[in-house]
Amino acid sequence: MKKLALFLAALVVLGTGGYFFYRHSQADLPQVKAVGVKRARIETKVYATGTIDMASKQEVTLYKPSLVKSVAVSVGTPVKKGAVLLQLDTTDIDLQIKQAQAAVDVARANVTAANARVTELQQAGQAPTANAGGLPGQPTAGPGMLTGSIDDAKNALLQAQAALKQAQASLAVVQSQKDQAKVTAAIDGTALQVNVAPNQMAAPQAPLVIVGDLSRLIVEADINQVDAAKLAPGQIVKITGATLADKQFSGKVTSVAPMAQTQATAQGSQTTVQVKFSVDQSDPALKPGYSVNLTVVTAAKDNILQVPLEAVITADSDKYVYVVKDGILRKAKVATGIVGDINMEVTSGLEEGDLVVLNPSNDLSEGMKVKVE
Repeated sequence: MKKLALFLAALVVLGTGGYFFYRHSQADLPQVKAVGVKRARIETKVYATGTIDMASKQEVTLYKPSLVKSVAVSVGTPVKKGAVLLQLDTTDIDLQIKQAQAAVDVARANVTAANARVTELQQAGQAPTANAGGLPGQPTAGPGMLTGSIDDAKNALLQAQAALKQAQASLAVVQSQKDQAKVTAAIDGTALQVNVAPNQMAAPQAPLVIVGDLSRLIVEADINQVDAAKLAPGQIVKITGATLADKQFSGKVTSVAPMAQTQATAQGSQTTVQVKFSVDQSDPALKPGYSVNLTVVTAAKDNILQVPLEAVITADSDKYVYVVKDGILRKAKVATGIVGDINMEVTSGLEEGDLVVLNPSNDLSEGMKVKVE
């Protein structure tokens, strides 16, 4: 009985010692964080910010200072194509039209007189020769004299006709200017800005009225050249923003500019490409001028093997991960595919369920014993 007790006591001592030895040896091992390789959907996305604008808008500007006689719209007024927006004063133009009309009347009278002269001379050439009796001292109106007179008259008629055309063209110009004094809407839409009042002198080049079609909005964005290269017309865009609360809208890439532009920044310079997006929905929350966030999925795959980006090591253009198996590290070379926000597709080198180390330090190496946290 006594021997049995001593034997059991020895076992306890050995077990306790082994336990403490195991714990001590484990405590000395490097600790790593690791996750299992899994299958899931992965998406490659482009993120950008843009500004809401209208697909169709009209800015009314003048090429010279003009007096505005009346304003037919106010901010928020719905307008139809052809509706009058502004009426400019036409006092000076009306005077110019009167003067141009008078010049046309004079030119037309000159044409009538010149035409009558040609007819008169032609008829005289067909009549009996003047001074047929040969009165002494009087010249004879022979064929040569009549021919010269008719040619001169015809030239005078041509000149009068040319002068009439010139006068009529000048009249058409000033009449066109009067027509332009009535400024009309070029599109259906809404008056978004009205920056002029009746009887006010309007400066040139400044927008007096802006009309836009709020039912057809777009988003314009300057996107860095790396991301822009991934975009193409037809791709779906998700539109969100701080001013849109929890609302989310959708649209499509409609155009990618054929030329990049380089802009100076505080850090130096940045090369961007202008990209335009359509907006599928019409909503009062979407206002021209608002800044919005854009998300475009440029590639997606379902049920693919993937690892966290923080597990991948790049060396000499090759990619590796550390796999933990039975507490020992194995450095595995992997082939990768598309890249998501936090994960990367693995096409070879790993199997589902493999345990890969996150954020591997430079102290780790092939065959090292580690402890997984």
